Amino acid sequence: GLTTPALYDFWTRWAPPEEKSKLLSFTKSGMYIGLALCPPLSGKLVKYFGWSSLFYFSGAACLLWSLVWLAVVKHSP
Repeated sequence: GLTTPALYDFWTRWAPPEEKSKLLSFTKSGMYIGLALCPPLSGKLVKYFGWSSLFYFSGAACLLWSLVWLAVVKHSP
């Protein structure tokens, strides 16, 4: 999707050259950790709260992350 190229562009502008690989590795590892955690967590949500809870939980998490991102991150350093 668009996330990885957008993150590469973001870190290219923000990170000093000697830290770019560390930040990209950290960011990509977070993506894969999320991919590993989502199936079991999704199963628990569906089991205890129903299938529609996945959409509510995902929407709330995305909204919260967007608000944090907008408050913390600026267009340029």
